[in-house]
Amino acid sequence: MASLTFNPALAKPSFSEALLWGVVSLVAYYFLSAVYCLLFSNLKHVPGPWWSLFTNIPDFFHLLGGDRALFIDNLHKKYGRVVRVAPNIVSVHDTESIKQIYGAVGRKPFDKQKLFAGIFNFRGNNYPNLVGFWNARDAMKRRKLYGQAFSTGSILHMEATFQKFVSLSPR
Repeated sequence: MASLTFNPALAKPSFSEALLWGVVSLVAYYFLSAVYCLLFSNLKHVPGPWWSLFTNIPDFFHLLGGDRALFIDNLHKKYGRVVRVAPNIVSVHDTESIKQIYGAVGRKPFDKQKLFAGIFNFRGNNYPNLVGFWNARDAMKRRKLYGQAFSTGSILHMEATFQKFVSLSPR
């Protein structure tokens, strides 16, 4: 009967083997993610470009380039009021839907993740800005302070000023 012996040299993969397994694992992950998005995603029925079902790379590049708003506006012009921008990102261009999604009427406010608040703390201190509040109660207090300036009446009152500056901006 042959005895099995453990050879430590065989147990330690070389760098090229480790790299190969890393690449194979990455390809398998993206392939399985794509299959999941195509077959099982709750967002697969939302209209959008074909690549938006599999990747967020174009959205990310437009975000870095500073023209994401124009990019998403063009997607809305092509695909309608609701458009899938990435596998897990949907943009809604419909007032009633936005009220339903973001409106707090009859809903209990929810706290954001602290990581989210940290991302928007641009000054690097412990004083969050309006976006960076993670605690819902604190955010509501701050919104009440700023809310009047952004109410529909205030915006309409400032329309002439907005139009003046829009006409001055270079195209």
